[in-house]
Amino acid sequence: MRAVRKWFIRRVLQLGWISKGDREEALLVFDDQKKPKEDPWQKYMEDIVDNADRNRIYLHASRVLGVFAAFFIAALAIVAVIAGTVAPAPSDVVVVYHGRFRCVPVGDYAKYTGVTQVISVSSC
Repeated sequence: MRAVRKWFIRRVLQLGWISKGDREEALLVFDDQKKPKEDPWQKYMEDIVDNADRNRIYLHASRVLGVFAAFFIAALAIVAVIAGTVAPAPSDVVVVYHGRFRCVPVGDYAKYTGVTQVISVSSC
């Protein structure tokens, strides 16, 4: 599980355009090969500095990915508007009931009983 997390974080940092040196620094938390320090205060100080650097790198990556996500959402919205303009949703339906048929607005077909078929059409 730890290897999967490391792989995922590495990919996120690559997508966030984080430099290779900063990426490796941020991924040191997954390596258990840190040197033991002589004094506990030195280890504490190094851990605090490492956490601050790692958090700065993660913050930068999240900002870049957030901008990408915003552009992607905007592009999807533009495509949805264009698709709705080019091919609008049908406003009428043909309802087949009891051997008869009638062209009605989309919301009105529910009032007919014995409906066997509903066909979407652009206009009646």
